[in-house]
Amino acid sequence: MRDYKFEDYQDGGLVSSVVIKEPDQSILVIGDRGHVSCEWDFGDGNTASGEVVSHTYDSYRWDSVNGTYLPYTLTLTVCDNNRAINTTVYEITIYMLGDANGDGRVNILDISLMGLHWNARGGEADYDDRADLNNDNWVNITDAAIVGLHWNERAS
Repeated sequence: MRDYKFEDYQDGGLVSSVVIKEPDQSILVIGDRGHVSCEWDFGDGNTASGEVVSHTYDSYRWDSVNGTYLPYTLTLTVCDNNRAINTTVYEITIYMLGDANGDGRVNILDISLMGLHWNARGGEADYDDRADLNNDNWVNITDAAIVGLHWNERAS
C-alpha cells in the first residue's frame, strides 16, 4: 500500500536510512558509517537488534472516537564505530487491507480510487501508491481483488 523512506543525517553524513514496505510492513535499515549496533523498538511490544531486521505488525490501530488510524512509534537507536549514538523516532501507520483511501471502511470509494489510477505503474504520473494494495508497483486486478475480499469491512 505505502512505502516509507526515512533518512537521518548528522554532521553531513548519512547516519541511517530506513525503508518500510507495506502491505507486509517489512523494515530494512541501511547505513554507511560502519554501524556497531542498531536497536529497534517497534512500538508494539517487540524489539530487535541488527542493521537488517524484519518485523510484521499484527494489526492496524484504530481510534474509534476520532475515526482515524493511530500510528505505531518505531524507535531506531544506532551506535557507530566512533561510539556516536543516534536515536530517531518514526511514526508508521498500518491500514486494514482493502482500505485504499484510509477512511476505515472498504467500499466503493476504495474501488473509485483504484479506477482513477487503473493500470498505472510506479514512476508514472498517474500512479498512486494508495491504490496499489499489494505493493507491486502496478494498479491492477490483484488490487481490486483485495478490496473485494474485504468488502464492507470496517476498522474497529
